Amino acid sequence: MYLGLNPDGYLLPGSLERAHTFLTHKQKAFLCEMNTEPIAHPKWYDPITGLTDWVSGVAFFIDEAAFNLLEGFDNNFPMYCEDVDLSLKARQLNRKIIYAPKSIILHSVSQSLGEHSYKKNIMKLKNQLKIFWKHATGIQLISISFYWLLFHLPYQLIRWLYLRKK
Repeated sequence: MYLGLNPDGYLLPGSLERAHTFLTHKQKAFLCEMNTEPIAHPKWYDPITGLTDWVSGVAFFIDEAAFNLLEGFDNNFPMYCEDVDLSLKARQLNRKIIYAPKSIILHSVSQSLGEHSYKKNIMKLKNQLKIFWKHATGIQLISISFYWLLFHLPYQLIRWLYLRKK
C-alpha cells in the first residue's frame, strides 16, 4: 500500500490507523482519500460507503498493484490535477474510489508557491485544460469551453487581481 502525502501536510495522531480500519471494511477500494483540514475539497461522497468521484493528492492511499495498473502518475501533470487524472483513470477502469472522513490530515494550503501566486494560477489553468483534453468527450469539450470563457476565466482573473494585493 502506498501513501501519497503532500510535503505541507501533517498527519494527526491516529489518522493512519483510522484510514487503515476504514479501508479494511471497504472491499477492494482502489483509491482512498484522507480528510483534509482546515479546508477540505468540496466534493460529493456517500457517508455510508465512502464512495466518491476523485481523490485529492494531499493525502491518499493506493495499492501498489493499482498504482502499477494505472501506470502511475502522468508526467504531464507535475503539480496540480495529477490526483484528478489518477482518479479519472481509475474510474475508466470501474474501480472503487473512497473518502475516509475520520482520517484527518492538516494541510498548510499553498505553502510551496503561495496562495495567490501567478505561477500557481498558470500551472493550475494549464493542467485543468490538459485534463479536459485528455478525458472529456466532444460535447463535454464544447460545454467546458463555453463555461471557461464566460464564467471561469473572468472569475479567476477578478479573484486574482483582488487577492494578489492582500
